[in-house]
Amino acid sequence: MLDLVEHDAGLDSSDPVRGYYNAAHSDFLAASEAGKIIAQCWQAKLARDFPGRRFRVYFCADDNPIVRFHAVRDKEGPWLDERDWAQAVAAGRVLVLETPCS
Repeated sequence: MLDLVEHDAGLDSSDPVRGYYNAAHSDFLAASEAGKIIAQCWQAKLARDFPGRRFRVYFCADDNPIVRFHAVRDKEGPWLDERDWAQAVAAGRVLVLETPCS
């Protein structure tokens, strides 16, 4: 998300090796909120355009807000298992949406 807009969410100096963005910066927080909305839009669009297929849409904001999706296929595990990310899901840093929408 931050790659799409100008921002001042400079890198957090607490981890210079990984170079995380400053997650407390207002630009990072705004990008995170936009990412959640985009994930919900993608979920609705995929459900409408492909009613017979299953998809999972993910929003993750641990180091850089990002939205991605994949088709759900039999015998193939999910890209991200939200049970492994329960704390991040509870905190709103990870969002997992599925189609068809419930």
